Amino acid sequence: MQSLRELISQTASKIVIEAEPCASAEESWNLLSGALRTSIETYIPHKATKSRESAPWISKQLRKRTTCRDRAYTKNKQRGKIEDEQRFQHQPTCAERAE
Repeated sequence: MQSLRELISQTASKIVIEAEPCASAEESWNLLSGALRTSIETYIPHKATKSRESAPWISKQLRKRTTCRDRAYTKNKQRGKIEDEQRFQHQPTCAERAE
């Protein structure tokens, strides 16, 4: 298997030496982009992510209320205002009642 450095040096020599002096910029770009695509696919690892599925017992409404509660908590912690604390204190009861 070829190393990344060897691939890059071969691509550079193709572009500089093998390209004709009157070759268009598009042809040079196609050589370079093709080599880059190949090297990315070969040498850069790609992590497969898991699809994010929510639990079936959490409804859309409950998820929305939980998000609202979490935002109120964050605002309360960051700003520390009385209105934010009251809003946060009210949120958990809303999330618990949603079914």
